[in-house]
Amino acid sequence: MSNPVLNVGVIVDGVEVPAWIAELLKSIEKGHAARIVHVEYAQSISRAEGQINSFYQRIDRSLFPVGEDALQQVPLPTPLIPSPDANESVDVVLHLSRVSPTKTDAPLGTWFFQPDLLRETACLNAAAEDATVATARLFAFYKGDAFCIDQTHTALHTYSVGRSNQRLYWTAHTFIPRRLEALQAHGADAFYRRHGYCAEPSAYTPAKRRPFSPFQLLKRTLHSGLSDWWQSTEWHVYFGIHNETDLPPSFDHFTPLESPPGTYWADPFPFVHQGRLFLFFEEYDQHEKKGHIAALPFDERGPSGPPIRVLETAGHLSYPFVFSYCDDLYMLPESSDQATVDLYRCTHFPDRWTYDRTLLKGIKAVDTTLCYHEGLWWLFTCIAAHPQSPARDELFLFYADSPLSEEWTPHPLNPVISDVRNARPAGRIIQQGECILRPAQDCSKRYGYGLHLREIETWDTAHYSEKTHTSLLPTGARLGLHTLNRQDQWVFVDIKRRKEKGTP
Repeated sequence: MSNPVLNVGVIVDGVEVPAWIAELLKSIEKGHAARIVHVEYAQSISRAEGQINSFYQRIDRSLFPVGEDALQQVPLPTPLIPSPDANESVDVVLHLSRVSPTKTDAPLGTWFFQPDLLRETACLNAAAEDATVATARLFAFYKGDAFCIDQTHTALHTYSVGRSNQRLYWTAHTFIPRRLEALQAHGADAFYRRHGYCAEPSAYTPAKRRPFSPFQLLKRTLHSGLSDWWQSTEWHVYFGIHNETDLPPSFDHFTPLESPPGTYWADPFPFVHQGRLFLFFEEYDQHEKKGHIAALPFDERGPSGPPIRVLETAGHLSYPFVFSYCDDLYMLPESSDQATVDLYRCTHFPDRWTYDRTLLKGIKAVDTTLCYHEGLWWLFTCIAAHPQSPARDELFLFYADSPLSEEWTPHPLNPVISDVRNARPAGRIIQQGECILRPAQDCSKRYGYGLHLREIETWDTAHYSEKTHTSLLPTGARLGLHTLNRQDQWVFVDIKRRKEKGTP
């Protein structure tokens, strides 16, 4: 028997709210876990922005326009919000006002975002302090204690605080609807016990911050912009032989594979077929601005033939996850342009692959990775929380009885990771001794900045947790590590390098 639907009370500043708050209220009403029964206006007093701050934001929005603006004030979705009714009891209070929250007598908790998030300064302060990551946290007061019930870490846009805001707030708008679903499914005590106690929310917001300085932002922008103007970058696939069970501590002795002019290679996936090694990878055509999948044969010395184009569609393809199942070979490339996760079956190895079925649809999923674990097939993928948010911040987990299933069950803890520093998959799951390691991208400083090998601690249909086992970060002229895979003694990785403009 399912638990009753939660009655929710909402505190907002007035009849207009930021677009991201309006969307989260709509999401609550569209769901089945909760309904909004009461709305209260806090009548907060907005602080006037400083002239320098305001001037900077106008320039920012002019240079870096956004689509659906998360911070645009929009009318409260009144058709979805009932009038206050004294006969309706409230289970949970959502404090979405700039006024500081207080501990209410709501039986299932008072929820609110970190103090500076609703004042729209989280990204601004982070950028002024020259940080690379901004954080959003959702707190709750329950039975006199504080809990952090959701959080995310997203990368700041190199040049624009406005675009950084879009990433942070459109991701944060999913927090409350999905946590209400968990609260309704598990009950309050089990829900809060899962998250554990935390420090008072004020501890997450430094008491003293550096004052906003557009000059600090200008300095960072000029430094990055001049570097981009003077130097271009390109991805290269490297390979090496490593006979140890663990992975090599560095790739200094690895050999690069040189791609044809006008292309670069990335996302290496080795696969052995009938005793022969082939390397599958993304070949990106810089003229066409899209990628296709290619393959390269190997022998005991290295590449033994020219690259072969093996799969191309109208959209961009990358991350060619190749695997075998029931005597057939399959490929699961990234096809996020089509908002699908499509599976292809091999009809002639290595160069003929035909569309087989769609595993997931209607989502922008990237770098989908499959793994068989304890009787089930598991699908790891990153999904964008909103069209304006990046698809590298949140890792989702699904499971099914077969990798060919078209009915994948979402893990109850989804997203199992919400952190741009270690969410996005970066290769096959690795069994290293007793450790199960998940290669994960670190996209905090830039896309594909580094790799973390994340040790999976608990993993079943009800639980999931992982921690960093090893970090592989770029050094010297190397600017990024993106994907890591091995096959027997062969290890493959793609590395981003600087390239002086004008050089071949």
